[in-house]
Amino acid sequence: MCFQGGRQYFSDPRIGDFSITFTTKDVNGQGLTGPVLQLADVGNWQEIPVQDLADAHQKYQDCDGTGVGGTTPKDCAQGPYLCTFPTGNNGPKVGRTRKYACGMPKRGKKFEGRQVEEHPDEEGWQVESNIPAPNGYAPGQCGVHITQYQKPEPSKDEYSLAAQVFDANEDEVARVDKTVGPKLRITSKLPKAVTVTAKAVDGDALTVEYDGIPFDTVSPFCVVGGYDSGKREIDCGFLCN
Repeated sequence: MCFQGGRQYFSDPRIGDFSITFTTKDVNGQGLTGPVLQLADVGNWQEIPVQDLADAHQKYQDCDGTGVGGTTPKDCAQGPYLCTFPTGNNGPKVGRTRKYACGMPKRGKKFEGRQVEEHPDEEGWQVESNIPAPNGYAPGQCGVHITQYQKPEPSKDEYSLAAQVFDANEDEVARVDKTVGPKLRITSKLPKAVTVTAKAVDGDALTVEYDGIPFDTVSPFCVVGGYDSGKREIDCGFLCN
């Protein structure tokens, strides 16, 4: 679709299906410019005007920098700036090529904006990628957040557990509050239950199981915090297709 207004479609396992449409030509009418980026999972093909955002970021840099001869920086609006022009030797305009750089969230994730020191009071921004959830949950990489409570009397008491389950869009699909006992079974909108099992002593890893596949929390799928105020927090990921 190499013509003005032509829309090209692509797919990437990290961000899903996306398209690019070149809406304008350069001043000589020879090259396509004004790209508009669209992602299936971001606002249902919401239009992202790459050229406009990169131009806005360039204006911010020009405005808020020290300026020629060390002039005083001006007070300029922050953004957001999803897209920019590349810097360095491979700049945005090299010969007959035009280059842009855009940050997009992975599928089901949120892309957080950052504040700048000159404008600490301005609100941040966020772009969300939402995987379709026709069965009440988004399939893909799901997660479970576990809270393990230490035994009040280790010689006679049991551990207590609490858990939250999240789908691939990071939306909560189940929550079980603090429950006494070494084993917790969490049912949710997912097709299978998630089970969490504590072992004998504080230093032991927990076992998480989904769809008949068990793994310990010392695996690369998990991040385990230390005990603090009688409990520790654990996050694990698992496939939930």
